[in-house]
Amino acid sequence: MIATVREQLAVARSAARTTLAGAEAAHWRAQAALDGARLRLAADEPRLAVERANRIAAAQTRYAGRRAELAAALAMVAPAAAPGAAGEPWAGWAPTPGTPPGLYRIGMLCGYDVPALVPLLGRAHLTVHGGSARSVDGLIAGLLLRVLGSTPPGTVRIDVYDPDGLAPALAGLVRHLDAGDVSRPEPWRVAVLLAPPGGVALAELARTRGVHVIAKDLNVPGAITVHFGHTVTTSLTGTLPVALDPVPPPELIHRAMSHGR
Repeated sequence: MIATVREQLAVARSAARTTLAGAEAAHWRAQAALDGARLRLAADEPRLAVERANRIAAAQTRYAGRRAELAAALAMVAPAAAPGAAGEPWAGWAPTPGTPPGLYRIGMLCGYDVPALVPLLGRAHLTVHGGSARSVDGLIAGLLLRVLGSTPPGTVRIDVYDPDGLAPALAGLVRHLDAGDVSRPEPWRVAVLLAPPGGVALAELARTRGVHVIAKDLNVPGAITVHFGHTVTTSLTGTLPVALDPVPPPELIHRAMSHGR
């Protein structure tokens, strides 16, 4: 009996040693395969790095090409889409009343000799998100001056809602408007909302025929957006940064309002 048990134990120990030896051999084969893979990867790393750099460079070239194509397309349509007072820089600017143009200049696309344009009358609402009070004030005042300078006198009425007090550029513009002749027909109304309008449904206002909303930090359905972040961008120009035009000088506001009297 004892001899039988000893024999069985010997067989079991032999089988265990065989299994262990097989496992160790498999381990060393796996280790050798891993070491080989690491060596091949190390040998391929320079080639892979070059391929990766080439792919990145090709993608950047394609992206730059598409941006250049977009800028070229905008440069072709800008003079016709924003003629005269709607698109001229402030230096030498003068009113050119006529049919409301399709687009209005707010600045220049950074890195390109192309104006940044946004729609308004008859086409869209505009919302501005972020930015300092001075930056937003200058943007809106400049846009409104271009609207007034490119339409016949008395055909645009501007209402500003700002319970905290008008910013300087807007205040100067509104003072001139209050003193002007508003007895003629007013087919266009621009509502500038620098705060949520109390008691007014913004969506309903945005749907009102002939009313165009310019809003700060408010969500207006279907509006074009201007976003102040690390750079200024618009929903029309995507990631292309915009260098905004400076605040229009007071003498330009006076010139535009005097022209309409």
